[in-house]
Amino acid sequence: MPMFTASTLRWLQLCQRRLWRDLHLDQTPQQSQPTRLIAVIRSADQREIQRAFTMPTWAHGVELTRQLMQQQVEAILGACVEATLTVEGTTEPIRFGGRIDRLVRQPDGLYAAIEMKRDPVLREGDALQLDFYTWLLCLMQGIDWLPAIFWLGADDDGFPISVIDHAYDQFRFQQQLADILQLLFEPQPPAHLISACKECHWRSNCYPDAARVKHVSLLSKLNRQTLDDLRLAGIQHLDQIVAMQPDDLRQFRGIKTKAHAIHASARAWVEERAVWYGQLRDTCRVDDAYFFDIETLQNEWGGTEVWSIGWSDSRGAVGVILVAPEYPAGDLELADGQRVTLVDDAPSAWRVFARFVGAGDQPIFAWTGYDAGVMRKSAPAEVVEQLNPRVDDLCALFDRAVKLPVKGVSLKVVARYFGFNWHGYDDWFAAYSDYLRWRRSGDRGLLASACAYQSDDVEAMRVVRRWLLENEPN
Repeated sequence: MPMFTASTLRWLQLCQRRLWRDLHLDQTPQQSQPTRLIAVIRSADQREIQRAFTMPTWAHGVELTRQLMQQQVEAILGACVEATLTVEGTTEPIRFGGRIDRLVRQPDGLYAAIEMKRDPVLREGDALQLDFYTWLLCLMQGIDWLPAIFWLGADDDGFPISVIDHAYDQFRFQQQLADILQLLFEPQPPAHLISACKECHWRSNCYPDAARVKHVSLLSKLNRQTLDDLRLAGIQHLDQIVAMQPDDLRQFRGIKTKAHAIHASARAWVEERAVWYGQLRDTCRVDDAYFFDIETLQNEWGGTEVWSIGWSDSRGAVGVILVAPEYPAGDLELADGQRVTLVDDAPSAWRVFARFVGAGDQPIFAWTGYDAGVMRKSAPAEVVEQLNPRVDDLCALFDRAVKLPVKGVSLKVVARYFGFNWHGYDDWFAAYSDYLRWRRSGDRGLLASACAYQSDDVEAMRVVRRWLLENEPN
């Protein structure tokens, strides 16, 4: 039996395919998440007592919430509520459920919802979420209307910064619900990709479908407004883009100066190959060059601080510099031959890196402008003065010259297209975790894993630039 949740409602304006799959394929995250629920009970002397209950499954949480509502407890934190509704034309009832931040008993004995948000400003979709909870409580309690409240933000004592009454509109919500339920009787919407896909549990299903039909949403630099304009013009597939001229694309909002890049990207997908459409800058062709990549963390003052710098020259010599004040500063060599330099702090890491790349004029490539931006803000002044004129954005150089049949231009995506694979993991957080564990334990295996990730990031840039130099059209 499908489960309709508040998350389902939030996706109404974003992706009807997500809604369709949630309603038809019954992927309900709440069903298998053990968690806790807290009941607020008023004692005989009017003191409030909180009792915590463990909920092994979603079904346990629903039953426990119902029991506590029947007992007329003062409030229920993390309440699990659920109801079923038979929709004409369906073969089985639909379950509606959600986890409400706080249920509070009203003077008339009925329970109303309080939705708690960390952000002191309401966001798009928050009203729909509270509409859903209120409608669900009305359905459960056999009434037409209930009050509802937002608690926004929290002060140092945990009290809300602001309290806002929610204007629940039963008819408005029921119309939105009807729009969603109509999807039960329609075929699955075609796959299209949006920025929210990265947060969706159906992403691994939708991306291959979009690639198979060459949907226009595969293009990385089209915003939602542009995609809507293309849809209204009947343009949904990349072969339609390829059949146009770049100048024809400029009629659509958000394209203008990106017309040639978008046309080349569409060709890359349709022809399933790399498509050159621009020229490399001369700096990319210099034989003697360096590559570097940094890993960062947020320090206690809210700034960005480097904990690792990986670097390589054009011949393939690779080094890693790690901030590790627990260990003596200096060089060490890992079992695989990897050279690692330990330093006491981030400024020292930048100074060591500047010494390795020398005082010449060879370009120093990074992937995107992030690394150079951090350097300008956090490195010692003499390092910035030495290195800033030499740092160049290899990602921008690549993206202005070549388009690939891939979504996005992250280094992980581009380098893999050229056959490069990370030897271990390709997750910066996994590397950071191993780095922290090594600092605590001294385990060289953990150190090797973190350094291998950093080295691979640098090597991946060398692979991309080598491909550019070897495949540039005459």
